[in-house]
Amino acid sequence: MPDVNENEPAGAGTAAEPEAAARTATAAGIRVEVDRDRCIGAGQCALTAPTLFTQDDDGLSEPLPRASHPPRHPLLHEAARACPVTAITVHEP
Repeated sequence: MPDVNENEPAGAGTAAEPEAAARTATAAGIRVEVDRDRCIGAGQCALTAPTLFTQDDDGLSEPLPRASHPPRHPLLHEAARACPVTAITVHEP
C-alpha cells in the first residue's frame, strides 16, 4: 500500500501543468529564445533593448513580436549578454 499523509488534502503536492519553458520570437531566420526555467526576472534585457524584450505579469522576460523592428537589431546580442543567468539564446542561420 502506498504511503499517504492523511493530514494532506488529496492531490496536494502535485504540480500543475507547467507553462511553456521557453518564449520565442522569429524574424528573417533569427530566433530569439528566453528560457523561462532559467530567467530570474532581473530585467536587464528589457532595460538594454526595450523594443525587443518585455517582462510578463510574473516579471519574467519574453521577446516582443519581431514585426515592429529590424531582425538584426544592434542591441539584440547586447541584451542577451546582459542577462545575468544567460536565459536568452539567439539562433542565427
